[in-house]
Amino acid sequence: RYNAVYESFFERYRQIDTVSARYAFFQARKLRDEYRYKEVVDLLLPYCTDPDITVEDLSVLATYLARAYAEMSDNDNAELWYAKSAVCDIYCTKHLHMSLAKLAMLLADRGENLLALKYGTIANEEALSYNAEHRIIEISPFLSKVSDEVIYTERRLRIYATFAAVIAFFLLLVAAVALTLLARAYKRTSELNRQISRISQKLEEANILKENYMMHYMVKCTKYIRRVDDTVSGVKQMLKNDGVDKLVAELRKPKYS
Repeated sequence: RYNAVYESFFERYRQIDTVSARYAFFQARKLRDEYRYKEVVDLLLPYCTDPDITVEDLSVLATYLARAYAEMSDNDNAELWYAKSAVCDIYCTKHLHMSLAKLAMLLADRGENLLALKYGTIANEEALSYNAEHRIIEISPFLSKVSDEVIYTERRLRIYATFAAVIAFFLLLVAAVALTLLARAYKRTSELNRQISRISQKLEEANILKENYMMHYMVKCTKYIRRVDDTVSGVKQMLKNDGVDKLVAELRKPKYS
């Protein structure tokens, strides 16, 4: 019966107007009911550049295009045209479409729950102000679901943040302990280096003193050997020149005793 009434109304309107955007809407609805969404898009897009189109008609046009794109799984264009329809609704005296709510639902499907909750809340408040029961029935469950998702996400983020803070504190504590141990090790190493430096300096001084003593000993030995050589040479010379008696007499003198 609905289709018959619609066909009758469509036929009467076609006798009056076949070029305006509103007539195109009737055609688009018929195509949509036949699941011919690509033809809906091809039919309505040219009217977007019509400078004489009213804001109300543009809102309807954007809604039809958004639904067609959504049925074709082209969510990017669906979001674009739902957004345009929602903007047009702002300038209309009555908001006849659920563009903002549909946009919120698409955003929720994409995971942008915060933005979806914001748009959904506005759409729900608008439906309540107009007492649009069918909109409230459709928006309220969606709004409840998105709210739960946002709350769950916030709780999960708080848990992650707490966990990250605990890990960061633990890492800072480990870093502080490590720095303390490194500082102590560096201090001890510096003290050992100073001790080694002092010992090396003392060893160097001892080596220098040892060399001086050895040099002094060598000089003394050289002088003693030279004196012995001189004495032996003198004895030989005296024995040769003066004989044994003279040598014995010379050796008995106090300087040899």
